[in-house]
Amino acid sequence: MTLAPPPRLIVFDLYGTLLDLASVLASSAAALGGDGPSLLAEWRARQLAHTWLRTLMGRYAPFDQVTAESLDAVLSGRPYADEALRARLLDAFRAPAPYPEAAALLADLATTGIPCAILSNGTPDMIASALGAGGLHERFRWVLSVDAVRQYKPAPAAYRLVGERTGVAPGEALFVSANWWDAAGASAFGFPTAWVNRDGAAADPLGAPSAHAVTSLDGLRPLLGLPARSAS
Repeated sequence: MTLAPPPRLIVFDLYGTLLDLASVLASSAAALGGDGPSLLAEWRARQLAHTWLRTLMGRYAPFDQVTAESLDAVLSGRPYADEALRARLLDAFRAPAPYPEAAALLADLATTGIPCAILSNGTPDMIASALGAGGLHERFRWVLSVDAVRQYKPAPAAYRLVGERTGVAPGEALFVSANWWDAAGASAFGFPTAWVNRDGAAADPLGAPSAHAVTSLDGLRPLLGLPARSAS
């Protein structure tokens, strides 16, 4: 199914959507042993919880601070934790590897004339570091950080940034996220959404019934009238 009419803009979430957070563990694999996936899951859950709580409490702190504080919380009590490991993990979080299909999708989108934007919880510096390391920065006409409004997604003020900065109304854009709560928030704000459900999670009642669910970024190709990615 191809979206008709095609969107005037495609807005991508960054962390977990274009960038593979599991890659953050690679430089610390020896120190983490088999605990890496568990630590990452706890770190990410704590990080997101802190963003939501800070927004609700009106106590905004930038995402790099939230990320460090969340890591400190989950490293506490782990016998292998030390300052060197902490530093490596935080450094790696500044440049997670893109998912394998990300670069090809963005390159093919560039041929369509549909502009792309990022809307991320990351600070401008974090976003620039991650996109630069992954070679993706040139693919985005707009790179938007919630730092501008000091409220984290899924606060409406975060999604409002898109229309304010790009001039494209929510209903004319496609919002893409691998985070179900982000897709739900964007949908509630008025965006058509595509949820990149890589893990095959069950749909949540908060999600929009009209949201498109795909299993990878390649799943966006038929929606946008792009050819299948060649195997190479």
